[in-house]
This record gives sequence, C-alpha cells and structure tokens, in this order.
Amino acid sequence: MKKTYIIIVSLSAILITGCTSFGPISSKPPESVIAVKSPFNVTVSLLGDTAKFPAGEYHPLYEDDSGYYFQAPAKIIIVSLGIPIPSDGGIIVERGSKEPTRWFLLDNNSFKRTGSLKRPPSYELIP
Repeated sequence: MKKTYIIIVSLSAILITGCTSFGPISSKPPESVIAVKSPFNVTVSLLGDTAKFPAGEYHPLYEDDSGYYFQAPAKIIIVSLGIPIPSDGGIIVERGSKEPTRWFLLDNNSFKRTGSLKRPPSYELIP
C-alpha cells in the first residue's frame, strides 16, 4: 500500500511539473496588474490536493516563451492530505492574450508546476 502511494505521488509530480525555465520580465507584459476580485481554488494533483489562491493584485514578475507570470499578492496555500503548505505562485497570461488561463506554483527547489484554469477567476485588468 505504501509503495503504491509513493508511485502515485511521484507520477502526480511528474505530470504537473513543467520543465520550461523562466526569468525576470524583460519585455512589456499585456497589463501592469491583474486584480483578482475573490479567492479561488484549483486542484493541483491527481490525489485531489488543492491550492488556494488569494484575492488581490497580481503583478508580472516572470516570463518565458509561452507567457507572463503574475505573482500572487500573498502565499498560495496548498492543502495536501489535510496539511496546509504555503507556496509562491500566481497566474499566467499567455503571449498574445490578456486573460489568465493557467496557474503556477514554485516549490523550494524552484521547479515550476502549472495547470490550466478551468475558468478564469473574477478579475479586472489594470493597465
């Protein structure tokens, strides 16, 4: 049973961990701020772990070839097996778009985990 659990957790990590590297903003993002109006949750693993994203102003901090990464105003709380774990992260706006369509999390080793937002949170774009 323990071995099966370890395999499932490992596969979940592989499926949601991205390999794309990203760096500080070096080009103009589509907006200066994305003001998320209310907190929202996303599922971040096959085991049903959730991440609670806060309301507030998300500012562009990173970019890569696919888009811009807007940092959350406070820690995202990942709830895994009932244990809350704070993490950095935020939302992603793909290049050529103004709507957030993905989320991201950073762990202590700077690995990036991302996933699709089933629907964007309630937000306002601030130029």
